[in-house]
Amino acid sequence: MKQPKETTSYGLPARLGVFLACFALTFGLTVTGIMCLVTAFHLPIDLWALLGCLALGSLGACLLYGFRRGWLLVLAAWVLGLGAVWLWGLEPLGESGKLVYDTLFTVYARAYQITGGPSWAPAPWAGATQALILWGLVAACVVAWTLMHRQSLAAAVLFSILPLVLCLVVVDTPPAVSWLLAFLALECIMFLTQGSRRRSPRQGARLTLFLAVPLAALLLGLYALLPQENYVRSPLGQKILQSMVDFSSKFISLDAELLGDLNALVPVSRMESLEVGPRKDTDDVILRVQASTTGNMYLRGLTYGVYTGTAWEQIPAGAYPEESSRPGLANGGDFDYRFDQQTVNIRSTVDRSVIYTPYYLQRLPEVGDPLRDCGVENTERLRSYSVTYARSVFLSDPEDEAVRAYQDFVHEYYTQLPEETRANALAIAERWSARRVAASDLPEYLAQQVSRSAKYDLNTPRMPRGSDFAIWFLEESDTGYCVHYATAVVVMLRAMDIPARYVTGYVCQTSSGVWRPVTGKNAHAWAEYYVDGVGWLPLEATPAGGVEDTVHPTTAPPETTTEPEREITHTLADPNQTTSPRETREPEQEEARLHLVIPGWLWWVLGLLALAILRRPATLALARPRGKRSNRRFLSQWKRTRRLARALKRPEECRDLALKARFSQHRLSHEEWDILCRWQQDVLETLKAAPWPKKLLLRWLLILDAGLEPPAPRT
Repeated sequence: MKQPKETTSYGLPARLGVFLACFALTFGLTVTGIMCLVTAFHLPIDLWALLGCLALGSLGACLLYGFRRGWLLVLAAWVLGLGAVWLWGLEPLGESGKLVYDTLFTVYARAYQITGGPSWAPAPWAGATQALILWGLVAACVVAWTLMHRQSLAAAVLFSILPLVLCLVVVDTPPAVSWLLAFLALECIMFLTQGSRRRSPRQGARLTLFLAVPLAALLLGLYALLPQENYVRSPLGQKILQSMVDFSSKFISLDAELLGDLNALVPVSRMESLEVGPRKDTDDVILRVQASTTGNMYLRGLTYGVYTGTAWEQIPAGAYPEESSRPGLANGGDFDYRFDQQTVNIRSTVDRSVIYTPYYLQRLPEVGDPLRDCGVENTERLRSYSVTYARSVFLSDPEDEAVRAYQDFVHEYYTQLPEETRANALAIAERWSARRVAASDLPEYLAQQVSRSAKYDLNTPRMPRGSDFAIWFLEESDTGYCVHYATAVVVMLRAMDIPARYVTGYVCQTSSGVWRPVTGKNAHAWAEYYVDGVGWLPLEATPAGGVEDTVHPTTAPPETTTEPEREITHTLADPNQTTSPRETREPEQEEARLHLVIPGWLWWVLGLLALAILRRPATLALARPRGKRSNRRFLSQWKRTRRLARALKRPEECRDLALKARFSQHRLSHEEWDILCRWQQDVLETLKAAPWPKKLLLRWLLILDAGLEPPAPRT
């Protein structure tokens, strides 16, 4: 039996207090949930427009629900509002929805290597404000209905927590800690005050006010006391985490770059999806680099040799010659160079699956395991290592059997393309008059043509579904960024029978003896082409302005060096651009930089909150009485009532009827069932009148009232 709600009329101050409490919870939960999504995915919004519309929507919902038939008024308001949007134009709302979808899908697709999905490219001018306002108004109406009419919290929690759930699909999209803490505090207040609100709205409003300050102080205190920047996971915790990641990587594609602050290592990715949309990188420091020279440096991560039209994949291990596991990786492997030796020291902020190396290695790194000619795998989970390299390319011995075997392999596999892609690429090459260019100049000529084919823009939309990425970029797209230019030039080179491959890594600025940060905005993709007797040479097809923006992001953190920066030039064979080494000096101290890292205890709070939300509805659904009134059902109801009565120190009743139901062959009468129903009602009334700590324990934690909602006794 549900507890009767208080019907006593209040004066104006009391009603105003109830209204303000409901409005504060409705507006607060709606805004904080949406801002968690905004800060996690860096969605472009008009903050004041968003806050203003959600405030008006929450205010209107709370006002209209105060009337007897308030839901009709809210429905009428929605009809009028949607009609106004229809007359004003649906295009801004549609483009806003496309932007939100495209942003979320791009992150999820990159994290889980998803190559399908509809392609909804938003307009360049689109923002996320309109779509988020629409969702916020829906959530505000649901939360306001729950609070004003004292209904179950299930719908309100579902609509308010969904934006936060979207942030937890991948681990590199944590929301801003301030918004997350505010959201958790408001959710706790709503849960703790719902019982009082259902008995008396006035008491619920008072309890909301009394809980706001101490609960906020508690959460802020925990946040201040627990270490965040200096938190180090215990060896046991790291071992458990790594075992979970190793198990998960057998079933889904994971990327160490996207594990964020989990600091776990996963197998090296074998695929690079090309179904990418607008690029949104962060200023979080990924690497710190200290070189012995000053200039721009390309740090190679992985190379890919199989082009499918929608993704880059690595060549299967079985295709490589037995004697060529290392040739081509670093232009020759373990050989001494006639040029001066350079050193670069690298520190990673988290575990990385790849050892990043500059070009023209003097010898293979002493750390990690070579992945044939694709890169070096960080099998030892190192976060600090050094690599030596030369300042020029090494000419390999053409008479060496391993070199010749690898050279044959390169010409066979690194020139492959889908037939339709090759035909379209050759048609483009004919328009460019590429066959009139000398073979030695052809790579640079094709890179220049690709560079001029489109404008550099990080907001380039995702290609239409079913398209070939390189051909779509060259013939249809007006914009692109490094992924587009690098893929296109590799395809064009292969169409002209020049071995080429796709490379991912970072391009950054180095200063002699100074630690320089490398952020997500320094991530880059470029091409390599193969020259017999020389090896793999880098080829940059991204316009110079785009490369400059990658080397020197506009929002990059300030550096601790006064070394003048050199302009990057369109170069082919000198990716380690350096000036003359300066006099050796002590490295300057790294600049401290605060990171907003979600502390581990917050994940426990979210997990416990999810259990608290789901456990009671699930238990009530499973324990709900079903079927006809049988003796077996009577006995089950009696046992449940007895457990709750004992917890409340109430006398046990109906024992004789329970024995009759257990051992008698006769079916209990309606009058005997009415006796049990009355006892259940008395026990439930005692539970509802109990102090809130005891009620929280018995009703929400132990859920002893599950299945005890008897119908009214028969008269």
